[in-house]
Amino acid sequence: MFLAAAGAAVIPLILHLMARRRTVRMPFSTIRFLKLAQKQSSTKVRMENFLLWLLRTLLMLLLAFAFAKPIARLSGHGTFGTLLGSSRRDVTIVWDGSYSMSYEINGKSVWDTSKETVVSIIRGLNKGDRVSIFLAADTVTPLIAEPTSDLDVAIATVKAQEFRYTTSSLSDAALAAVESLKATSNEREVFIVTDGQSSAWDGFRAAVKEPTHVVSAWDPQRVDRNVPFFVTLLGAREPVNTAPVSVEVQPPLIMTDTSPELRVTIAHTGPAQQTSVTLYVDDQEVVRRSVDLGINGGYNLMFSIPPMTAGVHAVRIETADDALMLDNSYLLLLKVRESLPILVAGSEEDAFFIDHALAPSERTPVKAKRIDPGLLASETLDSYPCIFLVNALPLPGQAMDALQDYVRRGGVVAIFPGDHAGAQDYKALNFLPAAVVQIVDNGDAPERQALVLLDPLDALFAGLKMPPGVSPAATVQRRLGFGKLNADSEALVGASSENPFLLSRTFGAGRVLLFSVSADRQWSDLPLSPFFLPMIHQTVRLACGIGQDKLQVAPASTFVLSDVISQVPEGATLIAPDHSSLPIRKVQKTGQEGDFALLVDHVTKPGYYTLSAGGPGAPEPLMAVNLDRAESDLTPIPPGEIAAVTGLKNVTVSTSPEELFRQVDEHRVGRPLSEVALWGVLILSVLELYMANRACRKRAALSESLTVNASGRVLSKIAA
Repeated sequence: MFLAAAGAAVIPLILHLMARRRTVRMPFSTIRFLKLAQKQSSTKVRMENFLLWLLRTLLMLLLAFAFAKPIARLSGHGTFGTLLGSSRRDVTIVWDGSYSMSYEINGKSVWDTSKETVVSIIRGLNKGDRVSIFLAADTVTPLIAEPTSDLDVAIATVKAQEFRYTTSSLSDAALAAVESLKATSNEREVFIVTDGQSSAWDGFRAAVKEPTHVVSAWDPQRVDRNVPFFVTLLGAREPVNTAPVSVEVQPPLIMTDTSPELRVTIAHTGPAQQTSVTLYVDDQEVVRRSVDLGINGGYNLMFSIPPMTAGVHAVRIETADDALMLDNSYLLLLKVRESLPILVAGSEEDAFFIDHALAPSERTPVKAKRIDPGLLASETLDSYPCIFLVNALPLPGQAMDALQDYVRRGGVVAIFPGDHAGAQDYKALNFLPAAVVQIVDNGDAPERQALVLLDPLDALFAGLKMPPGVSPAATVQRRLGFGKLNADSEALVGASSENPFLLSRTFGAGRVLLFSVSADRQWSDLPLSPFFLPMIHQTVRLACGIGQDKLQVAPASTFVLSDVISQVPEGATLIAPDHSSLPIRKVQKTGQEGDFALLVDHVTKPGYYTLSAGGPGAPEPLMAVNLDRAESDLTPIPPGEIAAVTGLKNVTVSTSPEELFRQVDEHRVGRPLSEVALWGVLILSVLELYMANRACRKRAALSESLTVNASGRVLSKIAA
């Protein structure tokens, strides 16, 4: 209707024609000079009138154009796009599912806002449009992997989702989302809905070669430049968060008379502030500290815990309430020992000197248990921080597998050779520091070998004290001959690294110590040397300090429980913090017949997990699950950096749902041009006013500016 009003543009033309000057003819004697003046004046007037007519015509056209609310739309697959385009579109949504999305703003979580936003995006689609959805957590979860036109199902799927207790990688989810649109010929759009946490974009940074610890497959060159990306940052622009991120326990070995100390690291995002940190043991408050935190900084503080009774104690470090509650608590388990249970596999005769070295004392409250090597497979190995194999080889295959898993989980195995095994019997132990290639017999010429610490900084020698003035040495009759060292192995004691007396290997979370001589006097006089007793005690201390008993793990969709405990009762389940029961399943390890791993699904919620055989659960917690504290850093990404971080050109960033939908409307429907047209009207009006004023200025008539003298000549009055 308003475009029809553009016909009013003829009004200035009509007025222009009506206002044309009429010519008045007057007789005059000499008119040559008058004609010249009239010609110059008429030309100038005609030009001014033409410009006025043109400006007034444009004004009428622009007014009609503005009131018609024109829309300019240049999106689509073609080079110039489509003007009105109502083609079907396929939309894919990348949804941040990390636990930082639980951050609350004005009493409402970012997650709830994001869920409403995703639902609104889907509801904004037309009939025939399709949508796919990918949840970005530590792994990508395709909620709807292939674009579907059933929008009701998509909305129901979104409403049923909860955030995950993990970090997120937006780049992996974005890559999956882009791949889901490759097979379509419809118009395409990609939405990324997140809280704006900077670390979630590290995958994109890695792809564009910015410094980061993340490995990413994202490649912006593989993305069609015509596909628009709409990024919505729903988090706080200046988030504030405080969380305990790590705890170090000293000493690692805690006895009933020990007062352990905890070194706690607090991380802080946001402006400087004061907060409180509280230490709980078995849900009882022990101490509370006030802490002054700097801008986006950290703080270290020490807590001392009074001596505790023997058993497993649940410890919790907690910061004051803030907008992100999930990471306010850091959980750990402390195992307090009344004595040190040590397992010795060997005959009474072979283990004679080991048994005496492990006799309980005030300094080392050891409680050693000796068994026949054939019974090793029937023992619960995880009950012992250290196992001594004393002339125990060869072992049955089941015992070998149990030992390997025990070391991988954090146990320490010390192996003393003996006459029962030949060099070939050591091949079955694939966790040894080096292959045993031979048994060297010195015969009637025993070798005197110096016992030099080749790596005195190794944890095995921490606190080692030798009698003053003593240079340890041993007379060796027989010894093992070693081949090349395996990975993560080193020689710790010996005359040289080529002639080692003690080898060590880090295997999984544990250690393997392999002596070259036996623990009795058959191969050497080592048991009589001043080196023997301290070395046995140091092995025990090493085993108790490696960290087997901390039992702090990260959440996982599929958790390997056998990394924590080797055996569980038949029918046992894992009890989660919300008291739900998680089934434990046995899965045979690939290529290892008869060897099984214990797996539990959905170990994702932070808290203490206990073991139950169908009853109310064990009285002692089995493990503590903590959230990945990398997600606690809420430093936001500046919206202006997203295009550079992703390597995308066609990307639009918004910080609210309202801004997002306005941008979407402009893209799908077009950009309104009414405002631009009205600005044009204003500019033309100013020009028209100037030209009209100029044209209307009073000009002197020719009769007033010219005169005729007595001789009949026409002269200017000024010249006259």
